[in-house]
Amino acid sequence: MENHYTCSVINDALLALIVRFVGGNYDIHLCDNAFIQQQMNDIQAHINQFPIEEQNYQALVWIERYAKTYRERWEGEMIASELQRKRCEDCPLTNKSEYACQIHQAWLDLLQQYIQERISSQKYIEDTLQLLDEHKRVLKLRVGA
Repeated sequence: MENHYTCSVINDALLALIVRFVGGNYDIHLCDNAFIQQQMNDIQAHINQFPIEEQNYQALVWIERYAKTYRERWEGEMIASELQRKRCEDCPLTNKSEYACQIHQAWLDLLQQYIQERISSQKYIEDTLQLLDEHKRVLKLRVGA
């Protein structure tokens, strides 16, 4: 049986909030087995460069140094991957297309920047609100409001 994580175990508070609100009714699962297997492969590749008698120690050193950031990066990648496939059910811009609308795509670009730590959470929030505000004005002009 495959293990799954739900939103409640996401370590990054902003990402957890995003998943709860953007994910909405969607069931977003983060597969535990894939993460553990990839991490084990990376640890093994790291310790293989040391003599056998040092490998157990070096595995512990790797875990102490990198496990937290490794998990955070993995969570971000999984969340971005899951949200890439989600569509706003009532989006007036998609015309029932399988592709994300321009707003969703721009937001996904911001999310990727945040996950890759190219922008801060403050900058992510500011830019997301600005994106929504800009497109809200465009939509009002289209419907003549």
